[in-house]
Amino acid sequence: MDKTNININETIKNAAEEGAKKAVSLLNKEIRDNRIHNTKLLMKNYNKLKDHIDKVKSDIEFEIEQAEDKVWLTSIVRTKLRTMQLIAFIDNALELVKEDMKKNCVEYKYKAFEMYYLEEKSNEEIVSKMKCGKNQPRIWSDVILNELSIYLWGIEALGIEAGKDGVFKVIRMY
Repeated sequence: MDKTNININETIKNAAEEGAKKAVSLLNKEIRDNRIHNTKLLMKNYNKLKDHIDKVKSDIEFEIEQAEDKVWLTSIVRTKLRTMQLIAFIDNALELVKEDMKKNCVEYKYKAFEMYYLEEKSNEEIVSKMKCGKNQPRIWSDVILNELSIYLWGIEALGIEAGKDGVFKVIRMY
């Protein structure tokens, strides 16, 4: 009877451990997917954000003349400045990715990404101009998005974190 209880308890323990491992794995995948999603979202809205900061100076001058509520004005200025910082950060990351692609002789991948996200070309236009298969622009853009995610989100995008003891460890494998 004792052996049966031990086996059942051990089986339950093993099943719980496996379930926990799968849950952690799914959570880690979701976190990674969120980073890629956030990178993609930033790039889809890149031109809107860029236009927004290009108009910052005239908007702020107009608002200073018109606004009486300093709290409201401060909030607007702070938001615009954060947007400017974000765009500068993205521009720097894009330049680094572009250099990486050029160094590895795969700048065509960056060009497809650039045409889609920055020039807002359709997939058909990219396929026609680059003389490639219909899925290649998306595949190449995904490669660039993954690289860009590393520059934007840092070490967390690689699935590495520092433990309490200061030792880095891999928490996710991609």
